[in-house]
Amino acid sequence: MSVTAPHPPLARRIKQRTRRQLSMLASRARLRPLDRRPVPHAPGELRLFAMARNEALRLPWFLDWYTRQGVDRIFLIDNGSTDATVDIARAHPHVHVYRTSESFTHYSNWMEVMLARYGRGHWCVAADLDEIFWYPGVEDTGLATLCAWLDRQGHTAVPAVLLDMYSDRAIRDNAYRPGQDPREVCAWFDPLFECAVKQWPNPDTFERFPFMRYSGNLRRRLFGADVNLSKVPLFRFGPGVFPARGMHAMDGVNVSSLRGVVLHYKYLQDFGTRVVEEAARGQHEGGARDYRRYAARVTEDDALNCHHEGSVRLESSEQLVQLGLMSDPASWASWRAGARA
Repeated sequence: MSVTAPHPPLARRIKQRTRRQLSMLASRARLRPLDRRPVPHAPGELRLFAMARNEALRLPWFLDWYTRQGVDRIFLIDNGSTDATVDIARAHPHVHVYRTSESFTHYSNWMEVMLARYGRGHWCVAADLDEIFWYPGVEDTGLATLCAWLDRQGHTAVPAVLLDMYSDRAIRDNAYRPGQDPREVCAWFDPLFECAVKQWPNPDTFERFPFMRYSGNLRRRLFGADVNLSKVPLFRFGPGVFPARGMHAMDGVNVSSLRGVVLHYKYLQDFGTRVVEEAARGQHEGGARDYRRYAARVTEDDALNCHHEGSVRLESSEQLVQLGLMSDPASWASWRAGARA
């Protein structure tokens, strides 16, 4: 629920809204389709929205995982990939590829444009190419069953915590292969987080809304970075729904009591090369402040290893419920038991 806050003066609100609308129009004009596949009017389709830049290593598993979990259609926004990312995506029968040459600083515009165009009325997944959404019972229960339960409960969004996954060896020595289940290489995580409610601005209503913010974990332990590790990976999109930058919070939704995790496979063997490049490009939040931290750390220690004495090996979704990282309401447990019967 949004909370009332003093609005800026009318002239400032008009200026802010005009600037935002012009920015969105510019982003929309630069988003070009790379295929001619028609997008059908298909009420009930589960649709996924993602952005990519040079993700050929992770993309095959990403596509396989989400289609097996029940995603019907995928919209991929490519931001200047120079590897095989676009070719892999275009070869998949359920993927529509768009490209933009805009700076990544405008990434939230791209997501809003695509959601407004193709997400209205649909259950939507939003994920980066290194993110795999897990929820209680994920091993044997697809996303369609979860969405049906959410509809029954009147919930329109599932919150999650971003769980950095890593191996027990030096990051550079990870030998992940395209299409491989990343859990086979990066099976470990830090189980502890800090959490607090944060007030987020909604630029459409000029009001603030509360959402849980998770932080700490491996990012602070290894890099000294204070990164927002909250995510909203699954939601029903429609009028009045506002996704914050990075899908870290969402206004205009009824948040479920079920909580999931997003398994984050950032620390594969290409991590060092990628963070050095992104630090130099400077297009992430705060002029790539956090990427500069990551780049400095891997440059300083070429054999950097994320594993430590507090690391926990991933076993199952039930394990994550027991650790308090996911929540499994009794009504959801009963629903999925009935779906399996």
